Amino acid sequence: MSIMFSRLRTSLSGLALCGAALVATPASALQAGPGPHGAMPPPIPAPATAESLGLNAAQARLWRAARGAAAEAEAHALELRARFLRETADMAADGPLRPRAEAMDRLHQALEQDRHAVRERWLALDDSLDATQRQRLHGAPGAARWLGLPPGPMVAPPPQGR
Repeated sequence: MSIMFSRLRTSLSGLALCGAALVATPASALQAGPGPHGAMPPPIPAPATAESLGLNAAQARLWRAARGAAAEAEAHALELRARFLRETADMAADGPLRPRAEAMDRLHQALEQDRHAVRERWLALDDSLDATQRQRLHGAPGAARWLGLPPGPMVAPPPQGR
C-alpha cells in the first residue's frame, strides 16, 4: 500500500511541477510560432563573384580593388586594435583618462580613414554598374556592408548572356 502512495505522490509532484512551469511561461512564448523562415534559419547567401554580377573587364578590376581594399582594411583594423591594447595595457586603472581617450581617438580616426577609403572603392564600382548589376551588387553580403546597406540575399535574376 505504501508503494502505491509513493507512486501517487511522485505522479502528483511531477504534475504539479509541469503545471508550475506552464504558469511561469509567458503567454507570448506560448503564442510564438516559427520564425519568418520557418523552423530553419535563412540560408547564407553565396558570396558574389564578378561572373555572378555580370561584370565587364573594367568593372571586374574595380570589383577586385574594392574587395582587396576591404580585406586590407579589416587586417589593418586588427593591427590597430592590437596596438591600442598594447598602448593602454600599461595604464593604471585609477590613473588619468586623458591618455586612454587620446589613444582611443587615434584608433577611431584611423579606422574611419580606412572605412572611408574602402567605401569610395565600392562607390566607384557602384557608379560603373547598370541597374541590374547594381541590384545584384546591393544583395551581396560583403558589398552591402561597405555600402551601408542591410545584408540580405541576392534578389536579382542571374546574368543573361553577359
